[in-house]
Amino acid sequence: MPEAPALWGLQMTPVVPVTEFMRDLLQPAADTLFTSVSVVVDKDGESEYGPRTDEDWARLRTAAVTIAESVFLLKIPRPIAPEPDRERHETELTAAQVLEKLQEDTVLWDARIQAVRNVALQAIDVVERRDTEELWDVGANLYQACQNCHYDYWYPAQRDLLIELEEKVRQFREQSGSATP
Repeated sequence: MPEAPALWGLQMTPVVPVTEFMRDLLQPAADTLFTSVSVVVDKDGESEYGPRTDEDWARLRTAAVTIAESVFLLKIPRPIAPEPDRERHETELTAAQVLEKLQEDTVLWDARIQAVRNVALQAIDVVERRDTEELWDVGANLYQACQNCHYDYWYPAQRDLLIELEEKVRQFREQSGSATP
């Protein structure tokens, strides 16, 4: 199949660096999906929360479509962080280190972007079917896709520690019989 001509040209100039793109566009949409279902245990017992109205489901669809479409904008070359670099923890990579790592292995960057997009596509499907139970999986899968990228490009020195802590939390939840999101 011949390649279709570009409708608006190939040159795109980003407006914000990656850190602001994540904060202002992807994170709010991800938070909408992360918080779409929950279980609250209090003195009155256990209460489950999830989307109930058409507006609730529409908000989740908007979040999923936002992620699915916008994550590809990370393929546009752009600064990693504004200059001067934001304050960061000593275990986090600098903007220059992130860019160097990205340039060394563009296949990994593309794979991380595609992983997030795949979960967003899963979310669109789940929302269209209005499957509240599967929203738990969407949240877990999106969290893991995001964390995998963060482990590679934001705080790789913390990878082993975070994985160990997540395993301990998982084991605690299994032993205590707590619900796992």
